[in-house]
Amino acid sequence: MRQPIQRESLLNLMQAMGLRVQGPGRIYLTGGATALLYGWRSMTIDVDLKADPEPMGFFEAIADLKDRLSVNIELACPSDFIPEIPGWRNRSRFIAAYGNLEFYHYDPYSQALSKIERSHPRDLMDVESMLNTGWIEKQTLLELFQQIEPMLIRYPSIDPDTFRNSVIRCCESKMKEQPLAYRSESRHHEWLRDLPGGEMIHAGLADHHSGKNTIASCMIRIAAPRLARAGLIERDPSAEADAELALYALLSGEGNAAHSRYNSLLRELSSFEHALDQQLAHAT
Repeated sequence: MRQPIQRESLLNLMQAMGLRVQGPGRIYLTGGATALLYGWRSMTIDVDLKADPEPMGFFEAIADLKDRLSVNIELACPSDFIPEIPGWRNRSRFIAAYGNLEFYHYDPYSQALSKIERSHPRDLMDVESMLNTGWIEKQTLLELFQQIEPMLIRYPSIDPDTFRNSVIRCCESKMKEQPLAYRSESRHHEWLRDLPGGEMIHAGLADHHSGKNTIASCMIRIAAPRLARAGLIERDPSAEADAELALYALLSGEGNAAHSRYNSLLRELSSFEHALDQQLAHAT
């Protein structure tokens, strides 16, 4: 079974890969790997990367290291999911050189826009961290989205209006509080059952308030920023920090299926959050 990756193990992987490949190249880290190195996350499940130019022996190194170090390595980058943003190489940030390889963080604006398009709760927290630390700027983010917007027609799975609204929402001030009457009604939580994934959230809220460490309560901790804005919970940053690690630990009994189950649960959570946003918008 692949293990969750923490900062030290990621650095070990980078060093080992630099020594294992047979020729020079450049590796761009993205997603959870970038968030881990910057301290926005305490762990990640996958190491997403792109080789450009691809070094000799690259695929052999991946096959060897993913088994030897028991980590998940995925060949993925933002341009696999949204149109490639012009100038991404120039905006990518150098990390370090190990052996024959140079490592970079893939363009932060490309990362942010792909995260916003997916709107996974963990991804949106990463974008919030990028903005708060000055790693990206709102105006530039919006301008770069406008550059790729005409090309979205080539990506049938993306709804341009939803994507555009999500980017605008991220570039605006914090989401306004919901009306008090709605927040009061939300304490009963019954209306959640009608939303996609609502049964899981309903059960998770009960476990969360009872202090139980269950799969459902871990999902509540992962989605805490959105749930708090909806008036459903009070945030506890210390409990949120290891939520993904706690979830993966609970799933570890499923063996090799843990990774698939983990991703499936996060997709379900993302669907719930989209539906929650729509519900709250109609209530205002």
